[in-house]
Amino acid sequence: MQMTKFEYLMELIANNVETYNRNSRYKDKFSLTFANGDNIKIYVPNSSVPHLLGINTNYLMSSGLYREKSSYELLNKMCEDRYRLYRYINDNIIDEKQLFSEHIEKKNSAFVQNLKINIFNMIFACPYDSSRSYTTGKETYKFDYILVNKPAYEEKGIFMLGLAYNNGVYVPMSNQYFESIEEAEERFSLIFNNQKLTIPTMLTSTSTNNTSKFFLHGDQKLAKARETQQIADKCFATLDVSQDYRWLLKKHNDSMNFGGYVQKDYATIITNCITTRKIITPQMFDLQSFAGVNEYLLGIINAYNDFISHDSTVAINDPSVRTYTDLKKEVEELEGANKALSSKNKELVSANGSLAEENEGLKKVVSNNEAAIIAAIEALTGTNKALTGTNKALTGTNKVLTKTK
Repeated sequence: MQMTKFEYLMELIANNVETYNRNSRYKDKFSLTFANGDNIKIYVPNSSVPHLLGINTNYLMSSGLYREKSSYELLNKMCEDRYRLYRYINDNIIDEKQLFSEHIEKKNSAFVQNLKINIFNMIFACPYDSSRSYTTGKETYKFDYILVNKPAYEEKGIFMLGLAYNNGVYVPMSNQYFESIEEAEERFSLIFNNQKLTIPTMLTSTSTNNTSKFFLHGDQKLAKARETQQIADKCFATLDVSQDYRWLLKKHNDSMNFGGYVQKDYATIITNCITTRKIITPQMFDLQSFAGVNEYLLGIINAYNDFISHDSTVAINDPSVRTYTDLKKEVEELEGANKALSSKNKELVSANGSLAEENEGLKKVVSNNEAAIIAAIEALTGTNKALTGTNKALTGTNKVLTKTK
């Protein structure tokens, strides 16, 4: 290796080591929540730094040339006494190909950015499952989780950090950088084939003296989900945001309910009404009434409606002037009374219908009785005529008998 090349590499390495030593944030503990429901804890121990920089300190320690017992101590020693290392390489005592990764420049270019755990720059993540991988290449992947990000200042570069699970936390084990989206997608098609991708939703960063939380808003989640879906389609992966979707549905269901969350759209409607001096009505929120609405929000709505319904500030302080809330309450009471009267009216109409049916039945009975009476009269009339004829016959017979005497 030429001296100029060696000095260039060692300068890159030394700068990254100094940055790691100087910046306490790299020693923070991170908790990442994802839209698939996963929550993982991330920690970057100094023992991971040499490997992330593309340096095989185990090989160097095995040479017996250094007294340092830890990989991180040996890394710092390399930076402090770099020309000693160069002599070993130049004299073929140390094999540079075994010591330095073939991607060492890219790894050093990506080191600082990949250790910045930032949900705003993160595009997607992958809970890597080797049993789902259908790759046929020689390389095997031992990741347990993968974070992919793209800083705002990078036009084309893509960064990827591979994590390994160790005693309850995830530690970085792979540090990669792709100079273009085309290069990244070629790699993605191998790594993420048949995998499940997801997006971050919340990050908690804990240091010795402070804990900070960062959240993504709905529009930010949507943008990340759309971008991740495009990547998933290209590498035959699937996007899993199921847990966050369930949470959003619950939040939507709870919105505007008593003690519940107030949606951004509702706040926008209220703001517009205040700006245009319009009464706020339930119909603006696709509601029939404000019954069950968040009590604090309802108090604001009622107070504003009371204010806007008066013609002057004098009227507001005049107890003789009825407020919008009072009038609304009276209208609701009148509507309730109207419903009660309507219900009573239906009962009366139903009762009237029953009486009408009963009257029709009585009419039929009377009609039938009249027919029976007429028939009886007609029968009696016939009988009377027969008796009259019989009486006449008996009278004639009586006369004949009288003459015979």
